[in-house]
Amino acid sequence: MNEGAPMNSKNQIDRAVKNLVDGIKDAVDINIVTATRTKQIDIKPEQLPILLALIKASIEEGHLKGFRVFTRTVADAIASETMPALVTKKKTG
Repeated sequence: MNEGAPMNSKNQIDRAVKNLVDGIKDAVDINIVTATRTKQIDIKPEQLPILLALIKASIEEGHLKGFRVFTRTVADAIASETMPALVTKKKTG
């Protein structure tokens, strides 16, 4: 994507979701590492990278499975907000 080009709504939503998921993965990493260092949880140091990779892969899998439905739902919501209401005439008589 051209960095100077304006972003359309779909691209803005896609980028926001990616940033959200990346933030979740970063927070989980930090929290697991901190919990291990402070002995809140007992994980062998050599197993920590495996656990973190598994967690990241799981988050990414959940993101990929739900993303298509999420973007479709957001697009429908945006469309319904921007579409003019249909005006129908009542039959009289």
